[in-house]
Amino acid sequence: DEIWKASLKLLGTEFEMMANFPIDPTLN
Repeated sequence: DEIWKASLKLLGTEFEMMANFPIDPTLN
């Protein structure tokens, strides 16, 4: 359960970063 919550929080943070910052193809 804790592992699931940690994973969900990590995905949420990553999603927020992707939503807040424009995706730059040169950074891939």
